[in-house]
Amino acid sequence: MYVLNQFVKMIIGNNGILLYNRLNNAVLDLNEEQGIELKRILENVNIKVNKTNLLDTLLENEWIKYSESIVGNGNINLFSLNQVQFSDFKLSKVIIELSVGCMLDCFFCNEDEEEIYTSCTCKKWNKKEDINVSYNDIVSQILQYNVDKIMVVGGDVFFDAFDKLRNLMLSLKENFYNGEIVIVTNGTCIDKKQIKFLQLFPNVRLNIILFGDDEKTYFGVTNVKNAYKRVKKNIISLKKNNIRVNGTYLINNHNMYKKPYDLMKMDIDIGIKYVYNEKYTNRELLLNYKGRIMSNDAITTEALEDINCCLFRQIFISSDLKTYPCPNMREFVLGDLKKEMLFEIFSRDEYKKFWYLSKSKIEGCKECKYRTCCFDCRAIEYSVLKNLYGEYYCNNVK
Repeated sequence: MYVLNQFVKMIIGNNGILLYNRLNNAVLDLNEEQGIELKRILENVNIKVNKTNLLDTLLENEWIKYSESIVGNGNINLFSLNQVQFSDFKLSKVIIELSVGCMLDCFFCNEDEEEIYTSCTCKKWNKKEDINVSYNDIVSQILQYNVDKIMVVGGDVFFDAFDKLRNLMLSLKENFYNGEIVIVTNGTCIDKKQIKFLQLFPNVRLNIILFGDDEKTYFGVTNVKNAYKRVKKNIISLKKNNIRVNGTYLINNHNMYKKPYDLMKMDIDIGIKYVYNEKYTNRELLLNYKGRIMSNDAITTEALEDINCCLFRQIFISSDLKTYPCPNMREFVLGDLKKEMLFEIFSRDEYKKFWYLSKSKIEGCKECKYRTCCFDCRAIEYSVLKNLYGEYYCNNVK
């Protein structure tokens, strides 16, 4: 009889089966027909060894083995939630909003609306915060949790909040923070003095949101003349001054049929995100799950059965010092740093529940074989369905 090798994990979905090799992180993706055949092999039902190509593949690559007796595969678990103790947990990411303003007038970004259109980029808001913030206390609280990454978002901090950015970054430096600092910006307002200041921080990286790779496309999206020229000039200056920079190409109806060949000549890493609104981006692109599939190691695969790949060990601090699970989930206020400390927020069940919004709990996802390797943005799905446990943007969801 045939059994899975002890180091193999099987994830069954209504669209097939995924096999993970915990030793070398190899993955075998089986469609529905192949998944049924694998089940028959493991159940030893009508197996014709010399005629089953799948059986040969499974044996040759050590996904399964022949055994004289019934033995389980051991169910090795490389990740356990029991390991996560709130007395000593660390934060993976803290997102801090310093700005609500922006010089661009992107056609999909209405400052008077709270409509969410993408994940982890930028959003301007029609509100003025008169809070005079000293970030020393907030930084000292954050750093108690051994945070891996601090992300600064807006608006655009280089447009109207550089003094706040300076305050924050100097506080981080004074407290010996050496994790990564990522500043999300549209890249249009960066000047020489700002670049000179950024040179003091070898751990800083700028993530520039890109809207096209020619002036016509850029103007169609941003309604600002010469924006593309300014962005290219600033990328060149940042690289010349040894400041790390990457791009995020934000796909929408204005640029979705054109690859950013001109930007690619600048020799920076460019990722892709979509404007998640069917008014602004082709529906078929938004529903295509394939672009969200991640290459995970064995431990991450185990972990994502129980946790959310984005919200786990993350917190967002808005420009008015309220805290949320995410910049785009502002219906869920977790606390207010003007009135309380971070440890009080972390101790509440309302915060912890967002950690465990894994795809194994999401309707439509929990039945899918890709549930432990598909990137999940609860904010985008919630913005459409108003349901934390629903999935809309996927053509695999029945």
